[in-house]
Amino acid sequence: VLIRIIQSMYCAASQSKNIYSHNYSDLSIEVANRIKEAHPFLDFTIFETVQLNEFINHQIGRNTLFVNTNLSTADYVFDTLQEIYPGQVLLHPSLEIYHQYRQENTIVLSNLISEAPLLKTDTWKVSVEKLLVDLIADPILIDSISEQELPAIFEGLFEKYLVDESKLFRYAKRRHAYDKIINFIADKTTITLRTI
Repeated sequence: VLIRIIQSMYCAASQSKNIYSHNYSDLSIEVANRIKEAHPFLDFTIFETVQLNEFINHQIGRNTLFVNTNLSTADYVFDTLQEIYPGQVLLHPSLEIYHQYRQENTIVLSNLISEAPLLKTDTWKVSVEKLLVDLIADPILIDSISEQELPAIFEGLFEKYLVDESKLFRYAKRRHAYDKIINFIADKTTITLRTI
């Protein structure tokens, strides 16, 4: 099996690595189905913080769903979800608002950045490349996780799963986090990048 590293560059996939996947909670699946039903042509992704429990020592007990939708549709998705989950949905919250109103299964709605790497099937599920960049670039997500846990999360994802570095760094540039992610990987992890 060949995997793309960057445009026109491929390498043999390690037999021990898989495509990233996560068994989403019933709530995430329900939210995805509600959005698809109300907005069938909408691109969106869902990341839930308990996804990281696979890689960290201090397990996340209070789950938060991060729903990213197209720029012009967040208000409509907010209206859809607020009817079903009153008091649980926050639209573009500041860190202060997030901490003030966060509860179990809070749903945080924000914009889906253009060129975000989406999966070809089950497109609402977050790709490993998007997850890695968002962990460095999203202020609320950064604040939700202990900084000491980030190296283990990155190393675990790179060790266990196939990472398309071309997609990773293109998305990092879109999020203005390219230098930050390169420096973090070099200074805080043991990851060897194929393209740098």
